[in-house]
Amino acid sequence: MYRKANFRSDGVEPDHKLGSKEGMSKSLLTVIENERRQPLELFKNYKTSREIVWLSPFCSTCKYFKAHGSRLRCEYNEAKLIKPFFGKVEWTVLINSDGTEEQIPTNIDWDAKRIDVDDLLIERAMANINLGKPYPCFRI
Repeated sequence: MYRKANFRSDGVEPDHKLGSKEGMSKSLLTVIENERRQPLELFKNYKTSREIVWLSPFCSTCKYFKAHGSRLRCEYNEAKLIKPFFGKVEWTVLINSDGTEEQIPTNIDWDAKRIDVDDLLIERAMANINLGKPYPCFRI
């Protein structure tokens, strides 16, 4: 009469074989292999995402560029296009239970300058974005 092989779903032999060195090493190897494969499977279809991309001089002529009033977007990266030195953080002051004040960012105004900078300096900074070259996603 034939005995049916008794394997667990992860391919490891039953517990009575784990007492031997061979069984333990096989078990550890399969666990390590499964753990090594997990992150690879998670990131197999992962697309990097960006919420904000610095506006370069080439963006306005790109086919992925979209402008809605003062809002500029890159459809390729699905991101906001922001000029350098823009993005002023709005803070809220909260008082903790021990009486100390804590500042928490509540919003970012992307149309306001972070610091008072001349427009000529902003244009120079834009010219130097990505070493003065178009982004890899640039298409005409």
